[in-house]
Amino acid sequence: MCEWGNTVVLDVPPTTDIRFNCDESKPKTRVTVDRCLAPEIRTLWHVGIRTTGCCCGHGGSGFIGVVDDDIPAMELLGYEHAPHPTYPERRDNFIPKTKVPDGISPPRHWPQL
Repeated sequence: MCEWGNTVVLDVPPTTDIRFNCDESKPKTRVTVDRCLAPEIRTLWHVGIRTTGCCCGHGGSGFIGVVDDDIPAMELLGYEHAPHPTYPERRDNFIPKTKVPDGISPPRHWPQL
């Protein structure tokens, strides 16, 4: 996990339609994510998962949010549900698989999709 503010801006692939936290009349073309989760988010986009948000947790509990239609695919990929702090019945948040020690970010040379 990385420190708060250690982020990167990712170009959203044209096949990934993200319309959350913005003007929903048009898809986002770039999003900011925690640096340590960037490779995992890119991989999810590559296999067609549409994310709604993510956070590594910065030493706490992280999550990757997905659209409801992609919940079964995340389960098939072996992701475990992350409890939602306000709405425990929600099933659209998952525990990231990225395991990085606190305060360390993946190297910038990690492969990009």
